[in-house]
Amino acid sequence: MEKEIETKESKEPVAAAKPVDRGRVNNIMFLAAVVIFATAARVCMFKGTSGDMRGCLIPWYDYLKSHGGFFATGDNIGDYTPAYYYFLALLGYTKIPVVYGIKIFSTVFELLCAVYIGRITAIRYNGTNRPYIAFAIAYSLPTALINSGAWGQCDGVFTCFLLMAFYSFLKGREMRSMWFGGISFAFKLQAVFFAPFILVMFLKRKIRFRSLFMIPLVYIISIIPAILVGGSPWRLLTVYLRQSVHYKKLVMGLANIWVFFEDMDQRVLGYAGVFVAGTGVLIFVYYCASTGKLGHMTLDCAVTLACISCFIVPFLLPYMHERYYYPLEMFIVVFAMYHSDKAWLIVLTQSISFVGIMECLFSMQLCNPRIAAMLSAFAIILLFYTLSKELHNENGDEVKMVFEQPTSVKDT
Repeated sequence: MEKEIETKESKEPVAAAKPVDRGRVNNIMFLAAVVIFATAARVCMFKGTSGDMRGCLIPWYDYLKSHGGFFATGDNIGDYTPAYYYFLALLGYTKIPVVYGIKIFSTVFELLCAVYIGRITAIRYNGTNRPYIAFAIAYSLPTALINSGAWGQCDGVFTCFLLMAFYSFLKGREMRSMWFGGISFAFKLQAVFFAPFILVMFLKRKIRFRSLFMIPLVYIISIIPAILVGGSPWRLLTVYLRQSVHYKKLVMGLANIWVFFEDMDQRVLGYAGVFVAGTGVLIFVYYCASTGKLGHMTLDCAVTLACISCFIVPFLLPYMHERYYYPLEMFIVVFAMYHSDKAWLIVLTQSISFVGIMECLFSMQLCNPRIAAMLSAFAIILLFYTLSKELHNENGDEVKMVFEQPTSVKDT
């Protein structure tokens, strides 16, 4: 009997081992190599301290650490919002050197920027190598390496949440999108660069009016801990109003339209320039919202619109710092993945930003800022030309919000 059982067992087929997916392994190895090398490039610059770190970030850290950590986040420390002070206070409870901690924080969010750029690319090109290329380019951008590794700036933080907001929008989750937009705004005023995109989508009925309240709501939530430890509610609510009058110089390193007028009376042009920029943005929003079919938005058009939104605001506004094209530099990678014939715009925008960054950090003038400004104008005209064609094109993958879909579809 035992022999019969052994014979039956021996006749059962042995499950064949699954073949190794070489493509997946290669992709993982590629991503790992990019992360290692791009992170190493940042770490090599960690020891240096920029003027912004010595003049602002490190003194704020020292103040928080010597005045009770979290219990001092409501104090009148500087011109940032409490969201960043919470991080500095948390850093004070660790043994991580302040310079390293600040730069690691920014590096982590730049890594997340690259992840979401890859995810946005995968919406259209899932199953191809484009999402991996998008990730690699975004995490290896020279301006990003300098921003976190040498400068210690937190532009990658608020930009990361803008990318998360954009990804959520493309997936149809407009409430979640505005939530992430609110977090971005809670970190930096420059999150308003994304405002034209939001306004167009609101007028196109892709974002509901009630969802817009998520942005101020998140900001209010972000300052509550600082209020609870003694911070002035009015002062914390008006941080950005004080920021807007802090800088008096018409041109602050960014290659935008005001480079051509920097020798003129800045007291007159400064305030006028804000209204000129507002008018320009309103014209842009009206054109985009009134062109094409109401309620219709293709994936390609949304990508281009998000990209140009991050471009047109800093291009038209005065008082812009040299690093304020950072959101554009990230979104342009997505645009290049969706429009591969215009991938050279990545190089162009990097070159434009480098003119101001190198002069600010290393006192090196690579070229006349007016040349960089003309290149900026060329790039924005090209993007607008692409956008105008896509606004008239009703073919292609449509971005559908969850609230636009039948109840049965939502439940699934």
